Amino acid sequence: MSFENNWRRQQELIARPIIDAIYQSLWGDDILISRNSEYFDKVYGIDTRVVFGNGMLLSIQEKALSWNFAAKQTLTIEYMQNIAEQGNWFLSLPQLYFCGYLVEDRTAFDSYVLVNYPTLVLWTAKTGGKWSEPLQNKQSLASLIFIRFVDIPPHCVIASKTRRTIVEQRILI
Repeated sequence: MSFENNWRRQQELIARPIIDAIYQSLWGDDILISRNSEYFDKVYGIDTRVVFGNGMLLSIQEKALSWNFAAKQTLTIEYMQNIAEQGNWFLSLPQLYFCGYLVEDRTAFDSYVLVNYPTLVLWTAKTGGKWSEPLQNKQSLASLIFIRFVDIPPHCVIASKTRRTIVEQRILI
């Protein structure tokens, strides 16, 4: 099966307008949302660029995860791409990281978090954070590492929606 026909890829494509609406609610309608740069994704772990009216931009890694994992409410990062190749934990350079769990009909997010990624990296480097040990993904050779949404410090969170707090949004300047 080709990458474009993979169910995860299809889910990502379905989620894009929902993610875009979250960005627009945070930063207004006068933003340009740009995707589809395989180079930025493979080399830097950047899925999306948001360009503001003044030309400045934000780079974002995005994960739209399946509803059947929504109870987990974790920000998940690829630790190893395969047994011997480092994943996004080691290579990713986005400014922001979005991770959300779609509802069953994939029309909205059950929960999500948008974090300031450099702040999260610095906090993790300083404290170790409350990250899991790397876990082998049963559907691929990749391993994943995660942190529960509630364990991410508030100073790292730009916006979130969790089952515990209907909607909480902060814009950090």
